[in-house]
Amino acid sequence: MSETAEVILYYESGSVPSLSLMIALEEKGIEYTTKEVDPDKPSKEFKKLNPREEIPVLKHGDVVLPEFLAACIYLEETFGGTKLIPDDITSEALVLQRMFSAQNIGVGATTICSYWDDYDDDEEDDGQEDEEDEFEDPDEEDAKTDLAEELEIWEEYLKEEGGPFIAGKEFTMADVSFFPVLAYVVWMGFQPKKAYPNLNDYYLAVRDRPTIQDVWPADWNKPSPEKEFLYLDEYLEEEEEEKPKDKTKAKTKGKWKGKGKGKK
Repeated sequence: MSETAEVILYYESGSVPSLSLMIALEEKGIEYTTKEVDPDKPSKEFKKLNPREEIPVLKHGDVVLPEFLAACIYLEETFGGTKLIPDDITSEALVLQRMFSAQNIGVGATTICSYWDDYDDDEEDDGQEDEEDEFEDPDEEDAKTDLAEELEIWEEYLKEEGGPFIAGKEFTMADVSFFPVLAYVVWMGFQPKKAYPNLNDYYLAVRDRPTIQDVWPADWNKPSPEKEFLYLDEYLEEEEEEKPKDKTKAKTKGKWKGKGKGKK
């Protein structure tokens, strides 16, 4: 497919995968058109492109890519501009591993996001919160512990590689995949400065990149109405200790779907 064919991104504002694709397009300097999709009322045009109605979808001429990681790799292999996947096979392997591993943090069919999907569906079925449920659901607590521990792995990645980016000294597709997930968790209340100092420095540095600023979701400039992960670092306490100590602080309604959708 020729680089000159029109590139169209069907996206949802506040969606982590949509943001990843926007960042990839911006970093590579590719001209593209955006069409916002209402997830509750997708157009016939969009349904034809992706019968599963999953957002985002990248269209380049006749090529339709409903899987955002595949779309990122396609952009890298089809277009010139800034290289986001290195030529060196060892470096490439590291970038691709980090790129796909980022799906353990709230995007894709992971234990964490699958739990939050089920939890949200249960709440909708109940219609109201159980008045006798004074403390956090045990499964919700386990999910947050998984998330806190997963983020600790990424904190170690930054230590091992020496930064400033998630796979070393250059901004790569690993960052395209990982940063939007981290940014979403931060928007939902996560404060990495104390327990995750390397992630905190990474977030602040990447957040200021012009390409990130250009596509930053408008809703993320305002505080999230839900602070699901405000006390996430408390879940890193030793197993024999009660987690978290102050359950009134950690109590949340558990509505994180794990797909990075910002509330409008």
